[in-house]
Formats: sequence, structure tokens, C-alpha cells
Amino acid sequence: MKFKINLFLRLFYLFVKSIVLVSFGVFYRKETSHNEHHFKTPGPCIIICNHPNTMVDVLHVAKKKKAIVHFIANAGMFSTAIGNWFFTTFFCIKVERPKDVDGRRINNADSFKKAADFLGRYGTLLIAAEGSSKLERRLRKIKTGGARIAFDTMQKNNWELPLKVLPAGITYEDPKKARYDLFFNFGESIDLLDYKEKYETDPARAVKQLTADIQASMQNLLLHTEPEDEDIDKMVQKLERIHKNEFGNEHAAQFFISKKWIDKLLDLKYNQAAEYESIKQKVNTYCDAITKHKLTDQAIQEKANYFVNWIGFIILSIPALLGWLNNIQAFHLPNFIMRKTGLYPGYTATVKILLAVFLFPLTYWLQFRLISFLLLYPYSYLIYLICIVVLGFIALFYSRKWQKHKTDIIWRKLKKQNTPLYTEIKQQRSEIISTVFSQLST
Repeated sequence: MKFKINLFLRLFYLFVKSIVLVSFGVFYRKETSHNEHHFKTPGPCIIICNHPNTMVDVLHVAKKKKAIVHFIANAGMFSTAIGNWFFTTFFCIKVERPKDVDGRRINNADSFKKAADFLGRYGTLLIAAEGSSKLERRLRKIKTGGARIAFDTMQKNNWELPLKVLPAGITYEDPKKARYDLFFNFGESIDLLDYKEKYETDPARAVKQLTADIQASMQNLLLHTEPEDEDIDKMVQKLERIHKNEFGNEHAAQFFISKKWIDKLLDLKYNQAAEYESIKQKVNTYCDAITKHKLTDQAIQEKANYFVNWIGFIILSIPALLGWLNNIQAFHLPNFIMRKTGLYPGYTATVKILLAVFLFPLTYWLQFRLISFLLLYPYSYLIYLICIVVLGFIALFYSRKWQKHKTDIIWRKLKKQNTPLYTEIKQQRSEIISTVFSQLST
């Protein structure tokens, strides 16, 4: 049975999805998926994803699914008349959280009924089951709402519906910045029929069991550590930078290496504390040293040719300056908005993408109109418009390379002014590469 939707809503969904595909394709450098065949399970299904990066998480997952995805959304989005009309009309089902009800009793009965009716029509429902967004790699405790909706749906359909839960994990290389990679990891589908007997015997226990099973599956899809093991996550992130710089691993390949490191470090922390502390000291000593002296691991690696870089910077300086001047709103407006509004940092990517969708076309159109009056040669203004977009990417590339080059300059000065410290830092890095990575790979 295929989910049916009226033509207007279908066309609107496809229009919005095309915008998301284009804007995300520009903002992110590369997407890689693992076990995507699990995600192709047809509706009815409930997608459960992690939620570190606000709105972009659910849009990332939804665009990967070849279906008209509907979303469980927090009641705060429906608080105004316009918001209530828009999100109710366009693919969202409201659920209340404690922060949404000002102390009164939560009532989601009608929302759960709408979700069950939607799934009963072979729909695809997406839930960010952590309930809120937090910019971290671990999975927080997921709510029971997804399991309760699943069981309500099965009951209303006499357990004859082929309903599945599809776990999906997203790991960002850098969640707040443009032109970095992201990695999708999809888990095996969970069949609700496997829980029928348990639910009929003890519904509350079945809800807890399904929630726990989803939690375990989701944790396996991410670089998850428990809050008490935050020191391990911090250490792994430091090691990732060194490892990527030394061996050139892409984000997706590094994910599986980091996953093994977490398992190894957890084992060492609780079974071989002395070895764990030795590794921790080596990593932190090196990273503290480069932070103190305003260096980066890339500078200490010394793979790039310093003088070739200088020539490149000189050649690209004019195109980069033109790119910056013509795209100044892209480089400064998002950070200005974040500072002035005090928004949670996890909204950074959302703000940047929304500006790209709504503000940049207007800005480029105004520039297009201005140049079309000034330039007489036919279609030369179109060439100009294409050039300012290309120059914008050159300016972004230049700014990042310039930040790296500044640390190269500091590193070269340190080599001349404090040779013992220079040698010590080099030795610390070499020891991490030769011993720590070996210890973690066994």
C-alpha cells in the first residue's frame, strides 16, 4: 500500500526538498552513507535520529528518504497563529514537552492519535527522540514517545501493519562551519511484530524494552560515550585531528577508526588505568602545548611548502578580496546574528543555510540588476554574477588557508627562537604517532 497525499502538498514538499538538496549540497562538502540499504525500508516506518544540530538534523535525514516524510515537532513551534497554521498544514505533528506547557499537565493524546492515523496510511514519520538539541556527539537518553506511538499504531491496526523503526545516526566533521563533511550511519530496522507478545502481557515493560533497544542501536551508530566518560570523547577528538593530518583520512573512514579508539580507551580506563593515564597525559601535554603557543597540529606536521604557500597567497589575494567584498554578508552576517540574538550555538549552521536560501539570492539579484545597467556588453553581467559566486568560494578557501599559514609563521619563529621547545613539541607528536596510535590499534 502506498501513502497518498494531495497533489498540492506533494508538489510543495518536492519544491522544499529541492531547495534543501541544493542548499545543503553547497553548504556541506561531502556526504557519505553506511548501510543505506537499511534506510530504504518502505513505509509505514518511524525514523529515529540523533539531534545535535537543531533543524538541519531532521532535514538531512528526511532528504535521504524517498518518501513524503512527516515530522514530530515540539509545541513551541506552534505557539503563534501563523506557526500553528504552517506546521500543522505542512507535514508536522505537535507534541508537548514539559518546557512547552508552563507547569500544566502534558496532553499528547490527540497528537499520538494523529501520528497513529498517519502511520496507518503507510506514512513515514521522523522523530528526533532525544527531545531537544545539544551540540555533542553522544546520544542522550531518548524519550519513550516513539515507542508509545509505534505501539498505539499497531494496536489501532490489530497488529496487521508491517511497521518498522529505522534508526539513523548523523556525525558531523564540524557542525557549525560550511564546506565540511558529514557521515550517515543507518541501523537495521526494528520490527514491531517482535514485541507483540510482550506488549500484550505488559505494555509499560514493552515500551521500556523497545525504547532501550532503539537507544542501544542508536548508540552503536554514533561516536557515543557516556557523560562520565567525556574525557575519552575529548581525547578522541584531539587524536582525530592528529590522525587526519598525518594520514589524510576522510571523515567517513575516520569514524570507524574513532569508534575502535573509544572502545579501546573505555577498556583501558576501567581495566588498565595506568596505561590509560599514560596515553591521556601524552595527548593532553602535546595539545596543551600547541594551544598555549597558538599553534595547530597541521603547522607542526610541516608537510606544506612554506614558500610555495606564500606565492599562492599572493596570487589569490586579489580574487579572495573581491570574493570577500561581493559576499560580505556570507562571511559576517551569520556571526553577527548569533552574537546579537544570543542563540544557542547549534543554530549556527541553520542560520547560515537560511541566509543562503533567502538572503543571498536577493543580494545577488540586486548586484545583477546594478551591473546589468552599468555593463553594455550583452550578457557580461551574467558572467559577473557567476564570477562573484566562484570568488566567494575562493575567499572561503583563502581565509582558511591564511589561518593555517599564520600558525606556520608562529611555528617557524619558535624554531628559530626556542629550538629546545620546538624539538620537544615535535617529539611529543612523534610519540603519539608511533606509540599511542599503535596502542589503540591493538
